[in-house]
Amino acid sequence: MDLNAYWQENKRFVTTVAAGLFVFLIGMLLVSSLVGDDLRSQRRALDTARRQLAKPMLGQADLSAAEEENEALREAAAVLARSVQFRPRERFQLAGSGSASSRYFATVADLRDELIPLAGRSSLALPPDLGLPALAPTREEEVVRYLDALDVVDRVVRLAIDAGVERIEEIRIQLDPALLSGRGLGRVERTKVSFEFAGAPGPLVRLVELSQVGRDEGVLLVHEVDARRSSRKSDEVSATITFVAARLHGLEELELDPEEGA
Repeated sequence: MDLNAYWQENKRFVTTVAAGLFVFLIGMLLVSSLVGDDLRSQRRALDTARRQLAKPMLGQADLSAAEEENEALREAAAVLARSVQFRPRERFQLAGSGSASSRYFATVADLRDELIPLAGRSSLALPPDLGLPALAPTREEEVVRYLDALDVVDRVVRLAIDAGVERIEEIRIQLDPALLSGRGLGRVERTKVSFEFAGAPGPLVRLVELSQVGRDEGVLLVHEVDARRSSRKSDEVSATITFVAARLHGLEELELDPEEGA
């Protein structure tokens, strides 16, 4: 091939290609000088991260510490559950033969026969209905909750007598709305028992103190206290004290037993 002839015929093309190659090489050198160090640094960081990810993130010591913390949390949850869960006494539980309704009527009759004369001898005014509904419950789950409430009524009335309270003007029992609606109960189910007290403030304060002493049956959970000056006597107060019989649900998911250690 005659290079001179080829050059004469294609020198413009060859010149253009050579100029393009020269520009490309210059660009590569510029890119390498400007971002090459940063690129190499990023590659080194990526390699380091890959090596770190290939190693176990947590060791045996971390696992042991997590297990110990989990066990401590479960024990704390069990203690809180035992403190909150209401445990009715045996006479207020559905046990033995007979229907729930018959057990309810027998318990109500026995309690009225005990509390009303006892309150009369102690000069404590007490509503004879004990806060129970005019129509007796028929569903077993409602009977169970009303028996819980009767347990609270029995304990509070006896504490009121010990504290020297003068009058219980009204008792109201309110089952958890979720139980009545059938929409499903949450973690904590609350049966509220509200007492309207009247009299000197000292015995009412003493009543609240006695409810928190923590006898064999445990303390009574106080939901709300609303005290105000009596409209009849300047030295008396009227107070609404609401106690709660709480039931916890879903403990089986946590493998907790609120009765353990009770």
